Amino acid sequence: DLWVFSIALHSWERIDTKVRPSARSGHRMAAWKQYLILFGGFVDTGARKTYLNDCWVFDTLDYKRSEIKSNPLRWPSPRSGFSFLHTQEGIVLYGGYVKRYVKGQRTQGVALDDVWFLSTTTGGNSPQPLEPAAWTWSKRRRVGYYPNPARSGTTMALWANRGMGVLFGGVTDTEADEETMESEFWKDLYAYQLQGTGRWLSLNLKRPKKRGGGGGGTAAKERKRKDAEEAARKRKEEEDAEERRYREEDDECSGEDEQYEEQEDEEERVRLQAIETARAEREAKIRATEKEQQQQMRDQHGSSISQPGSEARIPVSGPEKTVPPPGDHDNDDDPQNSVARERYNSMLAIQRNTFYIYGGIWENDNREYTLDDFYTLDLSKMERFNCLKECPIDA
Repeated sequence: DLWVFSIALHSWERIDTKVRPSARSGHRMAAWKQYLILFGGFVDTGARKTYLNDCWVFDTLDYKRSEIKSNPLRWPSPRSGFSFLHTQEGIVLYGGYVKRYVKGQRTQGVALDDVWFLSTTTGGNSPQPLEPAAWTWSKRRRVGYYPNPARSGTTMALWANRGMGVLFGGVTDTEADEETMESEFWKDLYAYQLQGTGRWLSLNLKRPKKRGGGGGGTAAKERKRKDAEEAARKRKEEEDAEERRYREEDDECSGEDEQYEEQEDEEERVRLQAIETARAEREAKIRATEKEQQQQMRDQHGSSISQPGSEARIPVSGPEKTVPPPGDHDNDDDPQNSVARERYNSMLAIQRNTFYIYGGIWENDNREYTLDDFYTLDLSKMERFNCLKECPIDA
């Protein structure tokens, strides 16, 4: 089922259409202009899980659904638990999870690490929107420092200021035997450059500068520290060199941050204006229907029914101001100790340069924990995570 929430009326409305996707879970949705795009998921009948790879579009202006169909040879395979991110030119799909059934063999769960792009525009220097029937999928090469090993349950958020998608977390499941599944959870950060043909980057927190004085470390520890710093320096140089080569190969990626943001803001304003106009028309119809129903009720039961708009407004309180509980992270110079716990299926958002992480799922000793912690990170500085709300776990 599909529901829409009216911010003006504070009410939910179910959207029913004759043409609709089948029931499913584990699917993903993304918004591009006035369209909601749905892909994949699975159906669990109890005896078997069937994974899907159909793609559906819902137009928020005329409230119509349609299924996208094109060349099946250029189409993502069935999956669930993948990342689905909108860009100016289309949708980026990364990874996911699928169970493969082989006759005569036991079921195998596979984490996917491929990248696909759904083109929704004509491309070029002045891309123009296409009708959904003309949208096409294309597979992208893995270039740069991509997430390794493959993982599912990752989440990506759009960093519009830099034209990147930022990915966090995930889980890698390994079947030790027929009855044992070992899961490894992740908390590393990656960025995916959206311009051109795409490129992966590893996002690492900066190491704090060492304070003078102290001493007392052994020679072995000092050598180990220097080796680690040298390795980190070389990796940083390699990443910088890769990024420079990429920018030289694709001029579209250079000097377009402000243009990208301004163009996206203008398109967003046009899109929101169109959606708001359509929504206002629907809300006017809803109010007219409610008024007619209330008039009918008054005719049947007298005039005890209150007039529209006379209801008492329920005060909506803002979020409670809480002081983050003190912890060892505040006194620890190592920024790695500030990183959010490993998890999958977390909720991410980016506002300008601030990265937000909320919740997710983590497992330990056959126990599953649903997290409600809240973290932020300044992506322009990459110094340390800031915990706004902790989630104590009773080990």
